[in-house]
Amino acid sequence: MEKLKGRIDQKDLRKLMAERKSNLNKSNAEKINSPLAKYDSKGNLSCIICRSNIKSSTLWKVHINSKLHKQNVEEAKMLKTQIVNTAKDMTQQKLIRLESSISTLHTKPRGLEKPKKEVILKTKTEKISEKATMSIEAASENALPELFFDEPANKKDLKDPHDEEWERFQREIKEETITSNVIIAGEQNEATVDRQIEEIDEQIQHWAKVLDLEEKVEKMNKINKAKQDLSSVNSSSGETSSEAEDDDTLDELLNWRCKSFK
Repeated sequence: MEKLKGRIDQKDLRKLMAERKSNLNKSNAEKINSPLAKYDSKGNLSCIICRSNIKSSTLWKVHINSKLHKQNVEEAKMLKTQIVNTAKDMTQQKLIRLESSISTLHTKPRGLEKPKKEVILKTKTEKISEKATMSIEAASENALPELFFDEPANKKDLKDPHDEEWERFQREIKEETITSNVIIAGEQNEATVDRQIEEIDEQIQHWAKVLDLEEKVEKMNKINKAKQDLSSVNSSSGETSSEAEDDDTLDELLNWRCKSFK
């Protein structure tokens, strides 16, 4: 009995070792298609989130189900939410600044009206003085004032403060559109990262179920093999015992016949 059990155990162990080796070779040959997995030029596998090297592709499932990897994933999610919140705060502040600048454009500032009035009064007084000098000294053309022909140049140099405010407002709008486009692009990238993380979580759950099923199947196979071995051993022992009982009954019959003849 013990010899038979030893032979069966050795055969099973050899089969299991061969299956393990074949599975390892297959897993090492197949590359892992995951956004968190990374291969270098030498073909070494590493995790992007944990920044740790993994010896073989068979250990990838174990690494994903580990506590350290899950903690790193949670920290990455928290960091992402912080970045999104800071970006939203910055955009809100810039929008407030835009609204304040728009309100200042609609409401004319009092300080800007005074220079315009002063310029108008100055031009009127200059025109009156020029007319007076022209009427008094109409005979000579050289009697014109020195700054008469310089007035258009001076008028060009005088800029309207509303125009300057409008130009500044346009520049701010351009800057805000650029920043808003950058923020939108960042949010789109973050949405893709969220989808990838959700897909990874679903894959982890499915792999865990598959591993549980594989373990259950292995246990059932082992139990069935053990039952078959026990049944074969019991049948062989039952045949030997029945043969011994038949021999005993034959001996008893022969002894009874001998006694009756005496």
